[in-house]
Amino acid sequence: LSRAIERARQVVEEAPAGDAFTVFAWAERAENVLGRATFDKPRALAAIDTIAAVDTVADLGAALRAAAVSIEATKKDFPELGRTQIIFLTDAAADTWAAALPKPAGQAPTVVSDDVAGLWASLQQQAEVIVESVDDGIRDNLAIADVSTKPTSPLIGQPVVVNVQLAAFGQRVWQDVPVEVLSDGDHVAEKPATLRPGDNSTFQFEARVTTAGNHVIEVRLLDDADALAADNRRWLSFTAIEARRVILFAEEAEAAETIARALNPRFREGDASGAISVELADPASLASKDLTRYSAVFLSNVAQLSEREQRLLSRYVEGGGALVIVFGPATNPAAFNQFFATTEKPSNSPDSRSRKFLPVELAAEPSTGDWRFDPLGYRHPIVAPFAGRTRAGLLSVRVLKYFPVRIDGESHVQVALDVSSGAPAIVTSDFGLGRIALMTVDPSFKVSGEPWTTLAVSPSFVPLMRELFNYVSTARQSEVLNRVAGDVLVLPLNQSSATSSGQWESPDGSLTALPPDARHAGAYRFRQRSQSSAEESRDAANATAIAVNIDPRESDLETVDVRVLNRRTAAEQSTATRSGAASSGSRPLGRLLLAAAIAFIFLELAAAWLLGRGWA
Repeated sequence: LSRAIERARQVVEEAPAGDAFTVFAWAERAENVLGRATFDKPRALAAIDTIAAVDTVADLGAALRAAAVSIEATKKDFPELGRTQIIFLTDAAADTWAAALPKPAGQAPTVVSDDVAGLWASLQQQAEVIVESVDDGIRDNLAIADVSTKPTSPLIGQPVVVNVQLAAFGQRVWQDVPVEVLSDGDHVAEKPATLRPGDNSTFQFEARVTTAGNHVIEVRLLDDADALAADNRRWLSFTAIEARRVILFAEEAEAAETIARALNPRFREGDASGAISVELADPASLASKDLTRYSAVFLSNVAQLSEREQRLLSRYVEGGGALVIVFGPATNPAAFNQFFATTEKPSNSPDSRSRKFLPVELAAEPSTGDWRFDPLGYRHPIVAPFAGRTRAGLLSVRVLKYFPVRIDGESHVQVALDVSSGAPAIVTSDFGLGRIALMTVDPSFKVSGEPWTTLAVSPSFVPLMRELFNYVSTARQSEVLNRVAGDVLVLPLNQSSATSSGQWESPDGSLTALPPDARHAGAYRFRQRSQSSAEESRDAANATAIAVNIDPRESDLETVDVRVLNRRTAAEQSTATRSGAASSGSRPLGRLLLAAAIAFIFLELAAAWLLGRGWA
């Protein structure tokens, strides 16, 4: 950052009189620090000096789009300026710049890289582009790439395994680097780690949670010889609970017991020790239930839902709840299609667009035949544990009937499991802070007519249903509580209504009423404001923490060769210049001589002060 700022100041100071400048601070977004081009050198220099490091990624597409917008605005404001120059001051991180490089022959295109490549090519036609590297050549780096717990949401008093994933980059061998684990600020354990270049190893620690509520695990590397400090700490926020509770609404309780016993074989005795507490309920009682008390809501072979029930389920999922819908003989396709097509903008979603509750459409009738399951390469987290385990029996399950569904094609819908006919068997989607899953097959044997599948008698049934439950409930809750730097912070279930009477505390200790701009790594805590001092003390202990970490891709300090970028730039700009010269022959010479350069200075800042990828 110091080298980038020094070079940026040099560009401004050495520019001839009459040049105009625009300064951008660039990270996951590109910010026009000045707002508009200025001829005032001291003002441009002051703007450069205000830029500080953040812990977010650098999105090249955001920088290119911002530059294009600024060029057009400057042309309108100062039409007398005839030449534009863009200078990128960057550490040349490969993760940032790879999309701008020429593609190797035969490489498959991607939407992201093609979009950036198109923006990059377009910019060459509008300006002279120069890429300068301020990289110092250091590649050796040891990083905490991930921290997780097993189980994801532990029960009170249950042993918790803390998994710490370390990654080594460069050529250095890391010997006996101390790794420390803290829980809610208290030391839990410490052990040495040794990694060779290219290693990606997981180290395990044991902990135990004795109180319900939100907790924060922090992991630190204690070796100060590491070049990049920002990825030597990582946080994990999780919620410890007394029990995992599921309510299962079903038209026929006897048929729904198939699912209930898969979640907890002893659910009838009310035993939830180390498992899941399951409650069976009549669909008619849905509107009278407090759904927020449950980790997940299952609908098994429910015919239809009233408008009020639809609104309750929609609000429940939006606030962080989990909904699993299992289709069966009683399912009314038209009624569920109406439910899925409900369009609104979730208030807890950072996405500003309105969207359907679930962008799928159920066929009018189920299909009948004889098929098997297709796990689609075991890519989805629900079926990933079955990879390489043929004895689990997932592939031998017969599917005799299912409801075909058509997906609208929106990217947030995922197919976890297919029928061998090519139709989805399990579909998942996020809505607000929650998650939805559809099963197009009825696993129960106790249905009117012939059973739809043999899933209930397969050894894969119990693990499949539990992976489904974990993915829509605990896994989604973990995603909400653990964000990447630059993400919008939103409160989980039962907290979002409290924002007006509480405050956020950032890692630096600053307090705000609204969710802070989480561009720095650390634990961000929300505390509800209470009336009495006793309540304030209790609420301080029960604050909701959202852990914000740097993107693990930022830890790889490999760079691109800026000479390749500049060679490509020079060739494309030469073509543009010749084309421009042919059409500007009538331009007065005096105007050409007086035309000034607009310098767009992109300062890619680090996730840390020296080597990261925070800003550009």
